[in-house]
Amino acid sequence: MPGEIGRWLAVFEKVAKLAEPGYLQGLLRDAIPAILAGFLVLVSGLVLYKLSAKRVRQRKAYRSVLTWAEKGRKDSLRGAHLKGLNFTEVDLAGADLRGSDFRGAGLVDANLQGTDLRRANLQGADLRRANIQGAALESANLQEASLWRANLQEAELRRVNLQAADMRGANLQEAALWGANLQRAALWDANLRGAKLGGTRLKGAWANTNTIWPEGFEIPEGVTIESEQAGQ
Repeated sequence: MPGEIGRWLAVFEKVAKLAEPGYLQGLLRDAIPAILAGFLVLVSGLVLYKLSAKRVRQRKAYRSVLTWAEKGRKDSLRGAHLKGLNFTEVDLAGADLRGSDFRGAGLVDANLQGTDLRRANLQGADLRRANIQGAALESANLQEASLWRANLQEAELRRVNLQAADMRGANLQEAALWGANLQRAALWDANLRGAKLGGTRLKGAWANTNTIWPEGFEIPEGVTIESEQAGQ
């Protein structure tokens, strides 16, 4: 009985101490650094987990692309996350890459003939000398992409974003560019013979006297035409 009374007295003392002015504030003040440290550890762990999972998905998609290229498989690679990866000289002719993320990817000399790249994101991608003949790129994003001497003959480019793209020497013969955005694009030495340019936005685009336009096409105001040497 005396022991029980002692325990209750200890409880009352603790309760009374909690009621003292500033006691709880002191406890919280001492606990805040530990709470913040734990929170930061938790957030850091979550971020690292997400980055790791993203890298795993990216590596898996990369291997899938290379497998397709090596074995000529007809699997769908749509929606693949391939940002910043190097696919120089890869053969992806006829591949299904709808909605894939190729931002900043290296596709120099790649074979993308007949490839389905509708709604794909190729912003800033390096497509120099790539063969993109007959490919479907409707609503794709090629803003600031390098398409120097790329072959886009008969490509489907409706509503594609080619803003500020480097298209010097590109072959765009018979390409469908209805509603495309070519504002500030570089078109020096480009061949657009037979291209469909209805509704194409060309404000701020650059061309030269070697640029070949569709027969009867009236070059709109806002397009700068420079001398033959300007596009070199």
